[in-house]
Amino acid sequence: MIDQTFIDHFNYHLDTVIKGSVNNSQYRLDYEIPIKDRNATITKYNANANASDNVTVTIPDTILGRNVTKIATGAFSSSNVYQVIMSNNITTLESWSFNGCANLKKLTVSKNVSCAQSGGYLFTGCNNLTDITVPADMADREFISHFQYCIGGAKLIKPDVDAKVTQVYNNLKSKSANVNWNISGLSGNAKENAKYEVAKYIHSQLASNLIRYDASYSMPQTAYALVSGKGACAGMSRSYILLLLKSGFTKDDVQLISAPGHALVGIKLYNQWYFVECTNSNPESFAMTYQNEWYNGTPEGQYDGYIIPGTYSYYCDADGTRVVSQESEAYLAQCYKSNYNRGDVNMDGVTNSSDLSILNNYLNGGNSSINLVNADVNYDGKIDSNDYNSLNDIVSGKFTFADMIKKVYGRII
Repeated sequence: MIDQTFIDHFNYHLDTVIKGSVNNSQYRLDYEIPIKDRNATITKYNANANASDNVTVTIPDTILGRNVTKIATGAFSSSNVYQVIMSNNITTLESWSFNGCANLKKLTVSKNVSCAQSGGYLFTGCNNLTDITVPADMADREFISHFQYCIGGAKLIKPDVDAKVTQVYNNLKSKSANVNWNISGLSGNAKENAKYEVAKYIHSQLASNLIRYDASYSMPQTAYALVSGKGACAGMSRSYILLLLKSGFTKDDVQLISAPGHALVGIKLYNQWYFVECTNSNPESFAMTYQNEWYNGTPEGQYDGYIIPGTYSYYCDADGTRVVSQESEAYLAQCYKSNYNRGDVNMDGVTNSSDLSILNNYLNGGNSSINLVNADVNYDGKIDSNDYNSLNDIVSGKFTFADMIKKVYGRII
């Protein structure tokens, strides 16, 4: 039998890898010990023929005097393991290490496991993982975002994210005195104006100051992106929705939209739905009425996307995977119709004196139904007399809409 004294003979043979297994009556754990890094890796879990349906695996602290620091790619993948207890020496979980463990119900996480050192898709298919124990002194709490597909993970992610949402919301309010944040205290046109101002301002800050875009495959697509400061489309979209809800938007005003290879947000302003691209803060990415970037060949007005429902969908994917259907495509096509031009306040396809009249009525408290995005003629995030004056100049031929945009941004967008 190999023991610690024996493997010490290989200390000067750095390319040597010691392989073996740890056995008990229920299972066998295969391991490797590369001499050059002096730590052990669990490479494979193997259930014995007589193993029960509630197998509990305890990862040992050490093997042959070497710390067990890593669980290898696919080590437990698709196994029937019921419970896993990690030692605190574990720092790294390689990709797919627990993928497809449908029987996994309980997990105790190492306090030293690192999100940065771990791979992706660690717990996909672990739909029954509800009992997750995370140490209070966990060094890298961001790791919990990897439980995005697990019911128990959603409950872990939510408190951390909610606390961060409140912090970010208060910071944004303190830095933007010119934005009307009193959405819940308003009604009618004033409320829609405030919603537009807030949504536009938060979008301007999201990718530029709050979350760095990171599309690496190991990056979980959860709202934990707001906590960690990095994430990709789904994480950034979820964070945007939670900030809107904190600001006074209702769940009827927002939609998380997913499609092959992408995610974005839908927001409702004055009964009109708009797409918001959250991976950048460019003004042209806010409040689009047509978004076609994630698929090829689908005619305008049709979409390969679908709306993700569910309470936890704003935090992670724990409430399940949605499937694109003709019904979901038709619903999106109905919600998000064709583009209209800035200044086309009444959405009749042309910009003229009728738009001026309707905008004037709206600004004076009338109940005119307008397209708020198109009414923000000067792109400043507010609907006010400045937009009326700019629209009047455009309608009268004093200057073109393109001239006005160039004046605002220094370029044509």
